[in-house]
Amino acid sequence: MKNSLTFKYFPLISGIVIVVAGAILAALYTYSLRADMSRIAERNNVSMAHAFANYVWPRIDSFVNDAHTMSIDHLTKHPKLGEIRGLALELVRDTPILKIKIYDLTGLTVFSSDIAQIGEGKGKNAGFLAARNGAVASELTHRDTFSAFEQQVEDRDVLSSYIPVRTKTGEIRGVFEIYYDVTQFLARIKFSQQLQIAVVALTLALLYLMILMLMRHRDRLIESHH
Repeated sequence: MKNSLTFKYFPLISGIVIVVAGAILAALYTYSLRADMSRIAERNNVSMAHAFANYVWPRIDSFVNDAHTMSIDHLTKHPKLGEIRGLALELVRDTPILKIKIYDLTGLTVFSSDIAQIGEGKGKNAGFLAARNGAVASELTHRDTFSAFEQQVEDRDVLSSYIPVRTKTGEIRGVFEIYYDVTQFLARIKFSQQLQIAVVALTLALLYLMILMLMRHRDRLIESHH
């Protein structure tokens, strides 16, 4: 009797197991792709930060470190900001970089491609604190609207990275925050995820069909034996 019940519910149990296994595989695949994408985008942000630091920092080091002594009005109207913006535009043109921000070691926003953010304090921000201590901290977010260098963009997935600015001796002099547009990356991941789910679903459906056929064949053998 017990064996009879086991065989009776075996197709249902195997179907549930197959569905759960397919969902887990799809979730793991998506997580792996998103993690790989985040690592690639973060490396690109770090490379851009290093290039920007090598190209710009020698010209702005004293300005960044004196910024906390200025009033907000003086800081936002400082002629050095126009120079930084021009240099930044040269570097990010034709790249997926949407925004660059520069902080001094107190967390003061010394420069941002969004002028309204200059003078803001980020001294308690976890990402800034991690970068000031020498680490790179990144976060993936979706933005309905985003103020980029030359225009406002909409419906974007953005990876923002806090990156320490180091001298040749390894001393940390400031922090960059770089925003990388990963919308197309995530769109490709979504397409790949849908394709993978379809393949897995088809494979598991065929496997389930084989199980049902084997169960039916077993029943016929039992009937024939009786």
